[in-house]
Amino acid sequence: MANALTSQILVDGARNAVVKVVGVLDTSNVSIVDIIDPASFTPTPTGFRIDRISYQVEGGTTVELWWDANTDVRIITLTGAGGDDFCVKGIGGLVSNAGAGVTGKIQLSTEGWASSAVDHFTLTIEMVKMGV
Repeated sequence: MANALTSQILVDGARNAVVKVVGVLDTSNVSIVDIIDPASFTPTPTGFRIDRISYQVEGGTTVELWWDANTDVRIITLTGAGGDDFCVKGIGGLVSNAGAGVTGKIQLSTEGWASSAVDHFTLTIEMVKMGV
């Protein structure tokens, strides 16, 4: 088998967006890959503010989210062996602090996959569309 990574848009409203990301690692870690692209939404935002991330990560795997830019900027590291609900809406959410070449995309990578293991993760990312 090969690693599987899917993104599903659950909400694409005038202001809010929710995306579910499911991953199965069975051959390697995932290098930085786009999981959320503003071009996939209507109206099309210039980027997103992340208000909440609910997640479940198995094993010793960590999932890292990144703001896409010329030099990608780490948003958060979600650790394995369980799940959590990371809510920052009350403090204004997480907004891109990436510099030159910002695309508005959100990316994902993983670390810690162990040879011959099969690790799963699920993320639900609640966002506000910026620039619409």
